[in-house]
Amino acid sequence: MSIQHTPTPWRQTATSDINARDGANSTCVGTCYHSPGKMVNGEREANAAYIVKACNEHDELTAIKEQVSDALAMLHAPGFDNNGGPSNIADEVRLLLDNIQTLHEEISEQEQRGSA
Repeated sequence: MSIQHTPTPWRQTATSDINARDGANSTCVGTCYHSPGKMVNGEREANAAYIVKACNEHDELTAIKEQVSDALAMLHAPGFDNNGGPSNIADEVRLLLDNIQTLHEEISEQEQRGSA
């Protein structure tokens, strides 16, 4: 049995800590430290924000990647039927593009709420 990571969503605190909430409890899952002379002001906070964004989006992006892989595999499947096959693939691609656009809009809304 493998150990699982702390469940998302993760949040960045006012500093550069990264926390996960489970009800009323908050768990620090990481801290981005400042390296004097090696980082510019605000870089550790930007790093923490980047880590939070990547971790919170990981599962959904992985699911989208699997959908794209499945759709592309259909193109190379033995016995691929050209009678309606391309329209099915086109529908799959449109669905994937819609999912990506929806994800992009949700991320933008989250970023706007986070900076408010």
